[in-house]
Amino acid sequence: MNKSISIIIPNYNGKKLLEENLPSLIENAMNCEIIIVDDGSTDTSVQFIEKNYPFVRTIAHHKNRGFPFAVNTGVKEAKGEIIYILNSDVKVTNGFLEPLMAHFDRDDVFAVSSTEVRHQEPAAAELNADVGIPLVKFKWGIFWYWYEKSKNGSGPIEVYSVSGGHSAYSREKFLDLGGFDALFRPFYGEDGDICWRAWKRGWASLIEPKSRVMHEGQATIGKFHSPDFIKKIHWKNRILVVWKNIASKDLLLKHIFFLMPELIIFPLIGKKEFTAAFFAALKQLPELLEARKKNKSKDDIYTDRALFKRFSHQPKLTPFRILYLHETSRISGAENSLLNLVRHIDVSRFKPIFILPEGGPLPSKLREMGVEVNLMELPSIRKSLKAHRVIYKIRRLVKEQGIELIHSNSIRTHIYSAAVGRMEDVPVIWHERNLVTKEIIDPDRLLSFLPDRIICNSKAIAKRFEAKRSINNKVKVIYNGVDLERFNPSVNSEKVKNEFGLNDDSPVIGIASRFSKDKGHEYFLKEASIIKKVFGKAKFLVIGGPVFKEDAHREKYLKTFSDRLGLRDSVVFCGFRDDTPQIFNALDILVLASRAEPCGRVLFEAMASGKPIIATNSGGTPEIVPDGIAGVLIPPFKAGAMSEAAIQLLKDKDKARDMGSRGREWVERNFSIERNVRETEDVYLELLNK
Repeated sequence: MNKSISIIIPNYNGKKLLEENLPSLIENAMNCEIIIVDDGSTDTSVQFIEKNYPFVRTIAHHKNRGFPFAVNTGVKEAKGEIIYILNSDVKVTNGFLEPLMAHFDRDDVFAVSSTEVRHQEPAAAELNADVGIPLVKFKWGIFWYWYEKSKNGSGPIEVYSVSGGHSAYSREKFLDLGGFDALFRPFYGEDGDICWRAWKRGWASLIEPKSRVMHEGQATIGKFHSPDFIKKIHWKNRILVVWKNIASKDLLLKHIFFLMPELIIFPLIGKKEFTAAFFAALKQLPELLEARKKNKSKDDIYTDRALFKRFSHQPKLTPFRILYLHETSRISGAENSLLNLVRHIDVSRFKPIFILPEGGPLPSKLREMGVEVNLMELPSIRKSLKAHRVIYKIRRLVKEQGIELIHSNSIRTHIYSAAVGRMEDVPVIWHERNLVTKEIIDPDRLLSFLPDRIICNSKAIAKRFEAKRSINNKVKVIYNGVDLERFNPSVNSEKVKNEFGLNDDSPVIGIASRFSKDKGHEYFLKEASIIKKVFGKAKFLVIGGPVFKEDAHREKYLKTFSDRLGLRDSVVFCGFRDDTPQIFNALDILVLASRAEPCGRVLFEAMASGKPIIATNSGGTPEIVPDGIAGVLIPPFKAGAMSEAAIQLLKDKDKARDMGSRGREWVERNFSIERNVRETEDVYLELLNK
């Protein structure tokens, strides 16, 4: 995603630094807005910029207002969606922006920092592969932070705070948080404060090792302020961070309890600036109380204690080991969604390991992707002796493999995952992919207190758990995702058309699902016979086949049923195919005729292919297909409804084409596989970081 960028440089008497560092920035930010906010300089910085860089926008303050105020001025004036705040003593390297921008495709990213190396030649900088990880803890009532070197220089790292001197921020989120707080004037602490507040809302901060900058530390601060003054400001702002941000009463009581002894002891051990810092903080108390009042938010996701726990140690550098349980090895919609997740998951952070029964192609598909698969019978839990043995085997695998989270994907495996999770103290996720009617006892709802999280494919599925308010905070709706590159309107379908004898003057309508009775194949074929009376050359593709034993007879039955309707030459039974994108691109309309579909994966795929949809207005379908925009929703199994909608779309090709285009746009915005995987990974990390 291309986002506009504004680079903001706060400057105070930094003319010499600008002379040294601006050329490399100009070279690497040709398409960016550059704003220099001069904070009352007396060294002709403004005149230098206006003379040598007239295309750079300059905002001049008549007096020095401090770093936070200068930055906020620039952010408010900036036009870019992303702002990059850059100190004048920082020199950028080639291509520093591109690695940062990629992260802002994520909705939950607030800030991404370039990696800092001390001011030196670029060639030498490239040799410095260590990344300084900022860590934080609350000890003796004080907000402590420090940096440790990490050898994980290859990938981005989530951190509690980025540097305010060389980081990119979402401008919208930055302004929503109120910007840098002038409470932390003249410098230090404002970056940690805003990132802490962002994390509480669930907005992440990262370091990107592939983006490099060279920093001449304290090049301006050290020139104009004494070491003792710098230390005092450092301590003052650490105290203010606690007073402003810590909401936990027990942590605040700890701070108060230790404060008096620290005021006495610290000067005796050489930290005399601590006492001066305390009284400087007291002078700002009225301003601080107002800031603390504004800081209260009902939208907070993380507590202070959770953040201290998360960022008190280096991030895990080896992938988290996730165990997936699924009760069948046959492949249908749910299994394809699972394959999509594993295919796109970040393998640098997560290692999938599967337990599956024998008897289908799913294990071989996973092994082709390099995923470890353990074959194991997963009998009904009612077969108590066998179930007991299975639980023992799963527990042994969890211990041997060091499993850190269990993700079960079917009703039967939920019981196994819950039992093993409780016994081995491993967090458990249940993935709910089915609707359960009111006439059936819902065991997952009855036992929903067992898992740590419940992922539902649609709001319709999530309604199963609405009555149990005690578990509402466990339930997360994550829609299926579609690979937008694999399914797109430009896929060539000529080979498929030739195979099935499809002509350009033959309207083509398809249904894609396994041959289960509730999928509505009989209804589809009856309606097809009506459409054929209007469009005699119409072709109807039936994509899929029987998956489970109880459906094995239906292929022969449906072919006979089709013949009785006089559709022998009009219906093509395609079977299960690996070239679904090509088949979908050969269609004019895709039909979903199920009585109630939880979250039809084929809907995402057909819309991504630019095809209009006719689907039953039940289950999760209304959440996926906007009626009248990307398709037409009809009552389940209503005689004449599907054929009427199809005939109208076949007659009005412009309307059908418009629906297809808008469906593609809708899927791009809401149902990409990247979004599906990212939201699932976020649930993993939430549990793992606890």
